[in-house]
Amino acid sequence: MADGRRVAGQAGETLIESLLSITIVTAIAIAAFLGLRVAIRSSALHKESAVAETLLRTAAEQLQDPDSAYEPLAGCSGGAPYGDLLPTRSGYTVAVSEVRFWVPPGPGDAPPWDTEFAAPGSPGDCPAADPGLQRLELRVDTPTGFAQTLHVVKRRT
Repeated sequence: MADGRRVAGQAGETLIESLLSITIVTAIAIAAFLGLRVAIRSSALHKESAVAETLLRTAAEQLQDPDSAYEPLAGCSGGAPYGDLLPTRSGYTVAVSEVRFWVPPGPGDAPPWDTEFAAPGSPGDCPAADPGLQRLELRVDTPTGFAQTLHVVKRRT
């Protein structure tokens, strides 16, 4: 034993080897936990985005339905334009965030005519008469603050 060799019956791991093994296993467990956490968070955000998209599409379909009422000068008198047609869901806010009115071409304008929509700066800036064509901006705010928008054209029938 004086020459530093081990005796055959005393083979085993040293303290350093054991600590290194524990450190490696712990690092792998933490990485797996963090990866799972990112996957769960990503899944929740994707679900939230999908619900917002569904609400937007539902609102657009309801607004473009020929049987839905047209609001002349929508939003000009204050209040929420087309509020009764918009879907609801707990935690989500669905609203018409902007209304723009069609600007018809002037009598001297030559074709091709571009479809132009003007946004009133305030309710007092609304056109005197409704032109019969509105571009509505639909907006959905999610519980985490994510927002999605969609533009829809509504016409008087």
